[in-house]
Amino acid sequence: MTTTNNKLVPHKRFPEFENSGEWEEKKLGDISYYISSNYSVSSALEQGKYYLYDANKLIGFTNEYLCDRDYISIIKDGSGVGRTRYMNAYNNIIGTMGCIVPNNNINSYFLYSLINNINFKQYIKGATIPHIYYSDYSKHIVFIPPLKEQQKIAEFLSSVDELIELEQKKIDKLQEYKKGLLQNLFPKENQKVPDFRFPEFENSGEWKEKKLGDISYYISSNYSVSSALEQGKYYLYDANKLIGFTNEYLCDRDYISIIKDGSGVGRTRYMNAYNNIIGTMGCIVPNNNINSYFLYSLINNINFKQYIKGATIPHIYYSDYSKHIVFIPPLKEQQKIAEFLSSVDELIIEQINKVKKLQEYKKGLLQQLFPN
Repeated sequence: MTTTNNKLVPHKRFPEFENSGEWEEKKLGDISYYISSNYSVSSALEQGKYYLYDANKLIGFTNEYLCDRDYISIIKDGSGVGRTRYMNAYNNIIGTMGCIVPNNNINSYFLYSLINNINFKQYIKGATIPHIYYSDYSKHIVFIPPLKEQQKIAEFLSSVDELIELEQKKIDKLQEYKKGLLQNLFPKENQKVPDFRFPEFENSGEWKEKKLGDISYYISSNYSVSSALEQGKYYLYDANKLIGFTNEYLCDRDYISIIKDGSGVGRTRYMNAYNNIIGTMGCIVPNNNINSYFLYSLINNINFKQYIKGATIPHIYYSDYSKHIVFIPPLKEQQKIAEFLSSVDELIIEQINKVKKLQEYKKGLLQQLFPN
């Protein structure tokens, strides 16, 4: 693969196409067309000739297909607007998505990769419910090589995507494995010992029945995103990532952060001591006789949906779920379970980081293989 600085060719080009000249300047609407769907989630059948998909997964069947060519689905409104997915021919999608179909002289996977290089934020309309229109982004300027070069690029990028998908499936399997562990390492309903117990604890008797509030306490945060400093003594986190620094910490013990309202309510995260979180989350702290990672794993076995209040903005209160009944073994057994589950979580994190690196690698390829 060679490097070039010509405006209408990519920065890197496969050797056999070095002398193939510049790519053609087109509008997206010159190389594709758009099909709308009038299907909804309620349209899904239990049986039918063709698959029906929402933005994330297969939801059922239909007796009509949308397109007889491989195409690109795109979320046209609501959450995730602009997110694309490569779709095989002869299936259907719900109406929150549209269908971008390549013209006959355009490789479908090349078009998918090309579209993934477009920033759709510039085409969003609507403040309450974001929306994008093909009539707008079809005017987006793109550059197109001959079909054989399209095919070469498509084959290369699809092999990278296949590798990402393979590694993502490993994450899914590890998460399913952990889910099974949580079910077997903690007592099920109407049980006082788990189905599986480490040999050294088989004769240690029943676990003790407690309320969550008997083994933990709660700390609120009054920090917001705007509280983040560029420099400070301690880290400040939102629900997903590090956002800056503070000069105060929330807790001097490892604890569990929990989203208390809004999107993702009930989602937890294991947090190290001496940091801070924003106020959309709370801090569940283990008592002295409770292993912090054991408590984190125990909490991950609780279905917080039963404690949600509020229709417009969902909210959960520690005063409610602190009454949830849990079962607790002696501290040494807690530590053994915690060590085992944390080792599985480390594998999951390692695999997630591997996928992120591959996604970054693909992002770099898209920048190099398409003219800027």
